[in-house]
Amino acid sequence: MLSRAETNKAVELPIAVAGRPLTAIAAAAGIGAGLLSVVMRPGYDEFFWLAIARRVALGGTLYRDAIDNKIPVVYGLSWLLDRLPGPYVTARALLVGTAVGITTYMVARVAGRHASGTQPAMLAGAVAGYTLLLQNQLVYTTELIAVPLLLTSLLMAIRKRAVLAVLVAMFAAGFDPRALILLPGIVVLVWQQDGRAAGRQALAWTLVVTALGIGTVLAVPDLRFALVELNLASRPAPTGPLLLLFGFAAVRSILPVAMLLYLFRPVGMWFRLQAADWVLVGGSLLLGIASIQPFDHYWGYVLVPLPLILGTIPPVRLSRPRAWLLIVALIPMLALTLVVGIRRSETERKYLQVASSLETQLDMDQTFASVDDQPYLAAMLPEHNALLSPTLGYLVWVSSRQSEFLAELPFLLDSATVLVDDGILDAPRSAVIEVYRPVWDVFEEYAPDFACRARVGDISLHFRCIERDPHG
Repeated sequence: MLSRAETNKAVELPIAVAGRPLTAIAAAAGIGAGLLSVVMRPGYDEFFWLAIARRVALGGTLYRDAIDNKIPVVYGLSWLLDRLPGPYVTARALLVGTAVGITTYMVARVAGRHASGTQPAMLAGAVAGYTLLLQNQLVYTTELIAVPLLLTSLLMAIRKRAVLAVLVAMFAAGFDPRALILLPGIVVLVWQQDGRAAGRQALAWTLVVTALGIGTVLAVPDLRFALVELNLASRPAPTGPLLLLFGFAAVRSILPVAMLLYLFRPVGMWFRLQAADWVLVGGSLLLGIASIQPFDHYWGYVLVPLPLILGTIPPVRLSRPRAWLLIVALIPMLALTLVVGIRRSETERKYLQVASSLETQLDMDQTFASVDDQPYLAAMLPEHNALLSPTLGYLVWVSSRQSEFLAELPFLLDSATVLVDDGILDAPRSAVIEVYRPVWDVFEEYAPDFACRARVGDISLHFRCIERDPHG
């Protein structure tokens, strides 16, 4: 076991990775990630957030007639990307590239604080950046934004900027409240690096800002409804073997991290870890495991304590074969990403065709109601969506407003011009998922009013039939 003196020496400051080469590596990683992101189409969540942002931009009220369960900053970011010049995917690529570049820089910077100017630290940063990118399927997610912010918070803590470290970490939690689980680790790190007074200051700021945030959510009815009720109601129970889900998530997200630790040969590493390292490791693993169902790709928080762990390892020489072995560990996620990208492109192309058809047939004041549970049309034609959310989820989630939403549904269908159906209206009631049956019953009751049918690919459009006057 290492002595206390050896332990302190192992985490010696200051941070000392050479700046210019590291900046070049981080910039290259960010540019490469941005270019990859350009060719990857937005996914389900991105289209959902974009639909909400566009609905609000048209005058809708968030959480009232633009219903979802995320913090407002998420939709604000989607709105900002949508407002920038050029296509949305180009603006998104700039964000993704920046997030990956910052992640690469921060991991290498912190990991190399004991191994001055080492190439392994830079390789570790690049692998961490691309692990985060690929496991999120080359798109922007709340986790993709929160992780580089948390790494920046670590850097602020190491540099003895206690208040700034806490504020940056709280901003990360603004994108993903799960990041609050890592706040104790940030506070302990400040305590270790800057002494008891700084630790108390960081703890006080953490408690005050957290209390203000929670108090605001509980005091504002719409925030309480969306961020508490809907989040609790929309968490599904496990639908598959947890061991299989865990293995799938591990291959996609933990394998490159495990390879990093193995290839760095961290002999005695666990004896060098201090309290903050253990708290952050425990919190990140808890987040990953808790996110397996239904989001088996949310393992990015495992990257947060990684630079602290690697920073305890003395300088090493990483041979070329080992470096290639590390890069090969990314291949399973890259292969999965390509499959996901192909499927996304096909799905988006299908709904683009439907949107083009509807756009030519609907007047400005006419609306559609989508029976399928996809957010694409609501994002493409937000001004024509008759429902209060991009999908039907808000109608089936158990909440204090569910009965109100179900009672309002017939009035929304009365005003709709067309029903968009992916085949569910033709299915027997027994084939419908039980929680959706009350909603299906309402649509089925109104279906005879939409008797004129057309097809665009495998999507059915049920229009209200307009009888022509034979004399006019």
